[in-house]
Amino acid sequence: MRDHRRVGDDVFTRFSSSRAQTLWYYRAVLSALEHGFEHPIVEELRRMVKLLHRLAGEHFEVEAWPCPEPPANDV
Repeated sequence: MRDHRRVGDDVFTRFSSSRAQTLWYYRAVLSALEHGFEHPIVEELRRMVKLLHRLAGEHFEVEAWPCPEPPANDV
């Protein structure tokens, strides 16, 4: 989030995956942690993932466990 605030969508060029795949990764991590784990850090991660999606212009929805397959590599 700090990097996105600083450089905008250019932050996604730092990853070998596409923007959609990177966003999927964060949703998958959140989905895995929400499955049977209660901790304040999970709520913070949820807020950050939701904000990152909003800043990237993407709709945010946490998929049901297990998280679906990542999008195809479109890079």
